[in-house]
Amino acid sequence: MLSRTEREGVVDAAVYDEVHDFWFGPLPEVDSFPLDRFPIWFGGGEAVDQDIIRRFGRALAIADSGAEAKNLTLRQQVGRIVLLDQMSRNIHRDLPDAYALDPLARRYSREVVAGGLDRFRLVERVFAILPLGHSEVLADQDDAVQLYLDNIAPHAPSDNRFYEACRIQSQKYRDIIAQFGRFPHRNEVLRRASTPQEVAFMRGAKLTPF
Repeated sequence: MLSRTEREGVVDAAVYDEVHDFWFGPLPEVDSFPLDRFPIWFGGGEAVDQDIIRRFGRALAIADSGAEAKNLTLRQQVGRIVLLDQMSRNIHRDLPDAYALDPLARRYSREVVAGGLDRFRLVERVFAILPLGHSEVLADQDDAVQLYLDNIAPHAPSDNRFYEACRIQSQKYRDIIAQFGRFPHRNEVLRRASTPQEVAFMRGAKLTPF
C-alpha cells in the first residue's frame, strides 16, 4: 500500500533513511568507512542490482516526478542523493535512464554543499558531492575536485586508501571531461557516436563505473 506522501507523488522521507542504512550500514563515530559496503558500492552485479530494485525501485520511480520531500534530516539528504545518483545506476544499468535523474541529483548535491559539508561524516561527503563528479559539465567537475580537496582530503586518515583513491578518481573524471566534453564510456548506452579519439581512449582506460 502506498503511503500518503507516495500517493501525492513524493517519496516518503523514511525511505531515504532506509537508503542510507542500506548503502552505508552502521557508521562508526570515527572518520572511517564500512568495508562491508564495498561490494555494494563497487562490486555490484546482478544480485545487488535486483536487491536494490526490489527495495527502492518504486521510490526512484516516484522521485522521478520531481516533487520534493520537505525538512529532511542530514542523513535523509544524503540518502536522497544516493538514491538518485547511485541507485539509479543499479536500477537502470546499461540503460539511458541510468543518467536521467543526474540533474536532480546535482541540484540536491549543491544544496547540501551550500549548507556546509562539515555537517556530514567523511564518507557521506564523498557520495554527497559525487553527482558533480558524474556531470559532463566541466564547471561541475572543477567544483567536485575542489570540494574534495577542501572538505575531504584534509581530514582523511593518512593510511586510508579509499579516500586517496576517490581523490585520484575525481581528478581523472575532471580530466576526461576537459579532454572530451563528455564521458566516452557512456556513448554506447546513450546511443552517441564515438570519435576515433574516444575509441582509442576507451581501449586503454580503466575507470570505475560512472
